[in-house]
Amino acid sequence: MVWTIVGIAAASLTMSGLTIVQFMVGATLWMLYGIHIQDFIIIGANAISLAILLIALGLYLKFNHGIQRKRV
Repeated sequence: MVWTIVGIAAASLTMSGLTIVQFMVGATLWMLYGIHIQDFIIIGANAISLAILLIALGLYLKFNHGIQRKRV
């Protein structure tokens, strides 16, 4: 029971829209830095991270909007 609560709390704190946006801003800034210093490893790693985060944000908005719509 305690671990269920811990899991729910962890999911709530790490999968909010704000958290995803913060990660996206960080990945974008790292990617821009990689472009500036012409480091393709930094560019590639952060481009992949940004793509995954965009998918996560899309899913978050899709499912979060669906939950709100059902409540109304």
